[in-house]
Amino acid sequence: MKIDDVKIANSGIELNERIVEEFESRISLKLPSDYREFLLSSNGGTPSPSSFNLPSGVETRVNQFFSLKEGNTGHWQELEFKFNVRDEILKPDKIPIGRDDYGNQVCIQSDPTGTIFFEDQEFASVTKIADSFSSFLSSLRDSRY
Repeated sequence: MKIDDVKIANSGIELNERIVEEFESRISLKLPSDYREFLLSSNGGTPSPSSFNLPSGVETRVNQFFSLKEGNTGHWQELEFKFNVRDEILKPDKIPIGRDDYGNQVCIQSDPTGTIFFEDQEFASVTKIADSFSSFLSSLRDSRY
């Protein structure tokens, strides 16, 4: 699947460079370019298709990508709020960017490639699931179930 084949519903407010740069400044991390472009074009939302497999073979889905607001609103589905309350195992450079149906989080590493990780909150573990945000979006598919 190509990135352009992923449709996003229920997006957040329209963003501009200033809002994204201010967010990066507040969290003292730079966003990978492909994820930054996603925020500027979609600003979170519900992807379709949304399913992906974990390395164990278990299927799950992105229920929602978190959106960015102007300033930290403290809303539980907001990107900056999720960053500020993230689990210790995600520190210092992983940013929660989405969640599955069970509250587990999809996270992006603040590095040039933006490696994608899955945080399983039940087992307090973090597993690499994609080399970049673009490759993660490209891997999303319809559920097998």
